Amino acid sequence: MVADSEFTILQPELACQTSQIVRRVIISLHQSGKKNLGHIKKTNYSRFKHKKERTVTGRPLFQIGANED
Repeated sequence: MVADSEFTILQPELACQTSQIVRRVIISLHQSGKKNLGHIKKTNYSRFKHKKERTVTGRPLFQIGANED
């Protein structure tokens, strides 16, 4: 019975601590995921922009091979 009463006393504190830890982990993962997604989007856009600038007579790169044959 003593263990049960101690467990009931400690349970809300443990639940609060674990929920705070889980919340921090989720927030940090979400922020890191946001940063990674923003970095990927930025690099993809810059690569696409770079490819768009490298055109021969106004034709995109992926159409050059099709028009040459």
